[in-house]
Amino acid sequence: MFLEKNLSALNSSVFSELSLKIVSYLQGNEKSQLSKNGGGLAYEEGEKEQLFSEIKTQSLRYPFICLFGIGDGELIKRLIPSYSLIIVLEENLDFFISAFSRFDFSEDFKQGRVIFVDTSSEKLELYLTMLFSTKPYYQYLSLFELFMNGQYYQHFYLEKAKAVHRLCESAIFTTLSTLGVWARDILFSVYENFLSNVPLMLENIPIARLIEERKNKFENAIVISAGPSLSKQLPLLKKVQENAVLFCADGALNVVLEQGIEPDYILNTDISDFAKAFLHQIPAKSLIINGYSTHPKTLESLKGKNLSVVLGTKDGICQYNFFKDFGFVELGGNVSHFAYALALELGFKNIIMLGQDLSLDFNGNSHAKGYALGENFETEADIKYFKVKAYKGLGEVTTHITWDYYRKDLERLFLLNKDKATFINSTEGGAFIKFSKELSFEESAKMLTTKKPNFSLTKPITQNKAKKILSKFNAKVKADFRKSQGMLEGAKELLNALNTILESKKTLPLNFLQKVKKMIDEFDGKLEEDEFLNDGKLEEDEFLNDGKLGFVFYKKGELICEVLKAKIEDESLFHLYYINAYKEWLGFFIENLERKIQILNKGLENSLRE
Repeated sequence: MFLEKNLSALNSSVFSELSLKIVSYLQGNEKSQLSKNGGGLAYEEGEKEQLFSEIKTQSLRYPFICLFGIGDGELIKRLIPSYSLIIVLEENLDFFISAFSRFDFSEDFKQGRVIFVDTSSEKLELYLTMLFSTKPYYQYLSLFELFMNGQYYQHFYLEKAKAVHRLCESAIFTTLSTLGVWARDILFSVYENFLSNVPLMLENIPIARLIEERKNKFENAIVISAGPSLSKQLPLLKKVQENAVLFCADGALNVVLEQGIEPDYILNTDISDFAKAFLHQIPAKSLIINGYSTHPKTLESLKGKNLSVVLGTKDGICQYNFFKDFGFVELGGNVSHFAYALALELGFKNIIMLGQDLSLDFNGNSHAKGYALGENFETEADIKYFKVKAYKGLGEVTTHITWDYYRKDLERLFLLNKDKATFINSTEGGAFIKFSKELSFEESAKMLTTKKPNFSLTKPITQNKAKKILSKFNAKVKADFRKSQGMLEGAKELLNALNTILESKKTLPLNFLQKVKKMIDEFDGKLEEDEFLNDGKLEEDEFLNDGKLGFVFYKKGELICEVLKAKIEDESLFHLYYINAYKEWLGFFIENLERKIQILNKGLENSLRE
């Protein structure tokens, strides 16, 4: 009975793959004695009680833990009340079946108190990234530790556990990179560029209309990136260019133009204006598609061209219904990701990849011959390099952490969209990219037998409609400005109060410290609910979910984690340390909120002021 309930709960979630896998396994003829007789994992006498005590002690007050091994399920069931979330990592289907047969986890799973992850799944890293990105747990990732469920796992699964641990660390790095923990200047630059770009965006081609007019009209696309392997593909690309729609990363533009190859779409997302070096010459038939993050000077240099500015699917600063004609496409971390995502939106079924090396070639070059900034542009930078699996598994190639992040992000995109399109990696070099089909360009070019259609140019929206949208956006920016000021005032008031409390020389009793902690929790609640408006009214959207202060809230968690790691048993001392950590965070919050206010104010003072 429990097994059926547990599998039903799993089947109605994003983890349905595990439920289907167990059902298929049970219906097969290869079930082990363990699953046939309903037995469970054996523990030594007293081992479960010892594990329970050790885990509770080592994770005192932790909001979540990760546990390698489901065991017989009893330890997990006992631990669930002590944590907001337990992530259980296991690959043995027999152990899943046994534990699910003995204990009812269905409600715990539905309410998010426990998550079961199959470590043999090809989606494992995707699942981990998704879990670690979940609010509020991303704030506490510095607490990550992989607890082992007993000696059995230590003995038989230690190497697997080490591999899973490395994958968890990789997923955590991806999560923190997305939050901008190490690149807050980039986040703020994106925000500032976006505010400047909206008026020009409204004057040019709306991407949603273009997609509607051109979707599913042709099957074959080629995405051209600027990796060093591109050079050898250019002669064949020139021959087949009329039989595929060409998406070209801005950095590869001058390389292909010199060979008489004219792209259909040229893409750019660079937040700095150095990309102007790539865009001196735009063919008359080409559409230049820019992300909303593109530097305003770059966009200004493209005035009069067939231009479109595209809003991203994942950035809350542009997720408004009145912008629906101008989005939404997944821009990703680099321009090639943007190209693949746009090709998917346009309904292409075969997407051929060229120049997608994401590594140095064997001569130490980072880019194609003729690249505007030099073939050794990345090589000459002060970057730490390391080795990864090469194309077709033929040895290893040299990459760096940013390229590796791009590769993993592409793998996620390809995996999530494998039923929509076939991604054919014809780079014939560079790093191995999972969830793509590796074919030589000569082989993949054989499918290019039909001439691509000629499309008419999509028209901009009317000036009257553009003015109405801009007016709505101005109102939104003004509301965000008021919210920011309200938040800033509330944060400064709380900071002053905490400073006064902590600087007093009195001994602070526990009940008083608990009241201070409650005051902090109430402030946190207001931040979550975005109640800081001068007029007291709430907006439909959540100001703090715009993605620009995610790293600030990770910082709060990081400071609180240091308190949690100290395993302070004394309640008064714990509260005192917690309050001090929160006081430190408020200073960081105020500093970055003031920066955001400056950007909003600049936007209002310029083209956005009515």
